Amino acid sequence: MHFLVALPVAVAALGLLWCITFLHDRLGARYVRGERIGAWVLPVAVLACLAGAEFVVLWVHQL
Repeated sequence: MHFLVALPVAVAALGLLWCITFLHDRLGARYVRGERIGAWVLPVAVLACLAGAEFVVLWVHQL
């Protein structure tokens, strides 16, 4: 049962890491390589940071 639950969680984690890597590449395209990026990149990056901070706060409160 643990394997059956862990398998989709691992796939979701890999998908999330792929999305974070893509977002990081888009941010780097603007600030490092000077390329133009879409208007969605900065708001999504800010939302990802806020979601990560919220996750840490909620995780600390359960300790």
